[in-house]
Amino acid sequence: MSKIKLLPKDLINKIAAGEVVERPSSVIKELLENSLDAGSQNIKIYIEEAGSKLIRIEDDGIGISKEDLPFTIEQHATSKISQLDDLFSISTLGFRGEALASISSVSEKVIIDSKAGKEDGNRLTYQENLEVKDNKKLVSSGTTIEIHNLFKNIPARKKFLKGDSTEKKHIYEMFISLALPFLHVHFELYSDNKQVYKLTATDDLKTRLYEVFGKDFAKHISIHEAEVNGI
Repeated sequence: MSKIKLLPKDLINKIAAGEVVERPSSVIKELLENSLDAGSQNIKIYIEEAGSKLIRIEDDGIGISKEDLPFTIEQHATSKISQLDDLFSISTLGFRGEALASISSVSEKVIIDSKAGKEDGNRLTYQENLEVKDNKKLVSSGTTIEIHNLFKNIPARKKFLKGDSTEKKHIYEMFISLALPFLHVHFELYSDNKQVYKLTATDDLKTRLYEVFGKDFAKHISIHEAEVNGI
């Protein structure tokens, strides 16, 4: 009798998700990159219990149309590449079309509210089943994504998360790594209803460094620019 068998799709998705979703900080990284790729100028991040209970990201990017919403949680569905040659000219932070599909497979519930241009807003809810309906309360373009109870359906993975203070540290470090180069974006980060960072949009790197690390650190920084091979 054969001992090798094909795994069910649900199990395959959960195993594959582990390559993308290691901890709450990796979820926030993927969602933040999506917001930045959408041309957002203002991004707010909210977490509860170090992201294991709730992650919510609000942006004012281009939004997602109603017809595209269901594809956001499908594997390998993306607007960023369409053919092999595109891999050699990628100008976005993400392109694989795996992030939200992976996140939704290891979370209790995913809610996406989005409005694209002059379209009416829409809400996608995924909790075992997919539902898309109108949300006419949305008045401006942008997207809000909520991730509820990360790893609830994979207790073994949740068991390997560290304490809240350690997971928050990972989140803050990842947040800073993305906030520093995107000076033109206004960022806010809240943890359990308390503001952790408020970074105003600026053209000045020292201003951003001051807001992140404090005045004493920023005043000792010397900034130099260089160009190598057009970069």
